[in-house]
This record gives sequence, C-alpha cells and structure tokens, in this order.
Amino acid sequence: MDFQFSRDPITQLPIARLSMEQEALGQWLSEEVSTDQVLLVEIMRYAEQVRSRAIPQWQYVGREATLLLEDGAAELFPNRNDDELEAIEDPSLELSDWNAVTSCGVEDFIHLLRSWQSYLLA
Repeated sequence: MDFQFSRDPITQLPIARLSMEQEALGQWLSEEVSTDQVLLVEIMRYAEQVRSRAIPQWQYVGREATLLLEDGAAELFPNRNDDELEAIEDPSLELSDWNAVTSCGVEDFIHLLRSWQSYLLA
C-alpha cells in the first residue's frame, strides 16, 4: 500500500494521500480520524485484536463512512443518506468521494495507522 502524508498549508491539518484504489481510506484518515489520538489508538487496538483473531470483527460508524474489520480485511463503506441514494439512481447528480467500498488487508491497515500516528507525533 502506497501512501504519503503532508499538512494543509493553510490549516496545518494532516492529509493522508493513498493510491487511487484506496484514496477513500486517505480521505477517511484525514477527515474522520485526523488528529484524534484517542480514536486512532482505539481503532489500532481493535485492528490488532481482529488481526490476532481475539475478536471476529469490529465496526466503527463515522460521520461519512463505516469501517469494518473482519476476516483479515479492513473495509470502508460509505454512509449514505436519502439524497445520496437518489444520486445513485440519477447519474446527473454528483456523489462525494465516499461513493465506493474501499478495502485493504488488516496488516496494511495497521501499518497505515501506525505510520499516521508516527507522522502526527513527529
């Protein structure tokens, strides 16, 4: 999994950029997790537990997307409201970047989270 981190030049908030296949994960990390160390540690703890099979799955429902950890994978699903469901049915309406399911292996996901944490603490 390829990724890079930077800071917004105006707000100084961290930005995660991932490959096209996983760009929603970068957006989720940048916007939903951002600098929230408590949330980041919680997600890492559960990811480790799913990886070690201590628990079968774990889910985090965020503002824009839901993270599901199970069966060695981390999957990000968009949270859709009625307007977005209408947009899916009407191709003339635009959807946000959160419009597709994104996934990666739980090992790669844990590596991404640890790298994000290190970047934030640097």
